[in-house]
Amino acid sequence: PCERPAAVATAARAGGAAPSDFVVPAVNTGDVYAVRANAGDVVVRVNEGTPSERSYALPSASVADVVITKAQSLMLTVPLGITGHVRFTALSAGGNAATLVGTATDVDVTLGAASDAVGVALDSVSVLDARRTESVDLRALGGGGVERLTVTMLGDVDISHDAQAGTYTLSGGGRSVVVAVAALTELRVRGDGNDLLVLRGDAFAPTTLVNITVPRVQLDTNVAADSVTCAASKWLRVAADVRVEATAGAVQLADGDVTLGERAELSGATAVTLTDGGSVKFDAGARVDAASSGDVTLGAATLDAAATSTVAAAAGAVRVTVAGVAKLGVTTATKGDVVVVGGANADLRAAVAARAVDVNVARQLRVFAAVSASAGALALHSASASPSNAVRIERDATLSASGGDVIVTTPHAGVLCDGAATLTAHTGAVSIDAAGSVATGGAVSAETNVTLHATDGAVTLNADVRARTGGVDIVGARGVSSDSATSISSYDGGGGGGGGAVAV
Repeated sequence: PCERPAAVATAARAGGAAPSDFVVPAVNTGDVYAVRANAGDVVVRVNEGTPSERSYALPSASVADVVITKAQSLMLTVPLGITGHVRFTALSAGGNAATLVGTATDVDVTLGAASDAVGVALDSVSVLDARRTESVDLRALGGGGVERLTVTMLGDVDISHDAQAGTYTLSGGGRSVVVAVAALTELRVRGDGNDLLVLRGDAFAPTTLVNITVPRVQLDTNVAADSVTCAASKWLRVAADVRVEATAGAVQLADGDVTLGERAELSGATAVTLTDGGSVKFDAGARVDAASSGDVTLGAATLDAAATSTVAAAAGAVRVTVAGVAKLGVTTATKGDVVVVGGANADLRAAVAARAVDVNVARQLRVFAAVSASAGALALHSASASPSNAVRIERDATLSASGGDVIVTTPHAGVLCDGAATLTAHTGAVSIDAAGSVATGGAVSAETNVTLHATDGAVTLNADVRARTGGVDIVGARGVSSDSATSISSYDGGGGGGGGAVAV
């Protein structure tokens, strides 16, 4: 009942004999194939456990593996040394199913719309290439579940997690694979072209590693591991209320557009890094943070963060480098600096607080809320060549530094402090150095010196200017003006002595 063709020389393994092909005759619906790799022999059983069971013992002294084909619909490769058995069941008109049973803990699955097969490798050795097989059941592998799962995508793939069942279900190209993941430590997913990966269901929480390199990624459920890497060359979308967390290491993103839905979170214990991002958007309530140590580093073409979104570094810095427009929400670095480098415009839509703050843009910078530096300088710079106001401190916004100076420079344009916007240096100086006009809104005060220079424009004072222990130096090439209620003073306020000189 079993025919053994000649060995195929072209399929020879390095250092060993060519494998032998065995053609299993046609079987009836419900027939079972079982292949066992025992010591010294490989046993093939058809209709295992039934009265019609047939067994074929294959000599294995020079056989690297065994291939069984059935009408070109199944190909099974069983390397010697794998314990347990591999079983195919339910060969019905509605489609095929395969069940793999064994001790393998490393599993590599290949599936997707561009594939005509489901490929499975156990412990890095290919054991299954099930052509036109609709489902593969791997739940009996590895005892309590596989430890390392690698998914190679040939087209779009969905992975759904059922925490109660302890399984991942991988679906793609009309096929599915079920894997037991109770003991999962690593999840790796690879795709190319225009492949789309969707993670859904219960939270994905392998203990050690999540590593995704797929052009398009949609995260509809929480993801957590010691470290999380997602390189989505086209786009990454994190759904509302979904949290992506690296519990012991970093969250690393690379390439592509990134969207965080409302209240979505990216949290890295040591760092959060986005390199070479495209259009990055944080919806209302979204949060990006380095929770324990390290920096938050965002590199993007554009950044559009809602005013109620948050970027925070508990112990490191927040560094934002944007080629185009940067719009920031709440931005904090408790023990580090906030450094923003924008290729074009930047809007500080919400509070910015850090040890030091440095914002440098090519064109216009607008500040809409409180910006504070607790232990260093607060420096705002625009290189704009436009004659209009390159730095605008909007109505009711504030600039303050507790451990350094407040510095605003626009070497080719002007500075406008609108409404009641105030500038305060609690221990240092306030300096505005502009080519165009300078207009103050609220009070300007410094512990040491106040310098307001408009080298090619006018200076307009709309509130008091005060230097507590230093001097005041105001220069307007086209004049200095103020209303009668505005005072310019250099004194300590305690009646005990003066400060420096006042020069207007």
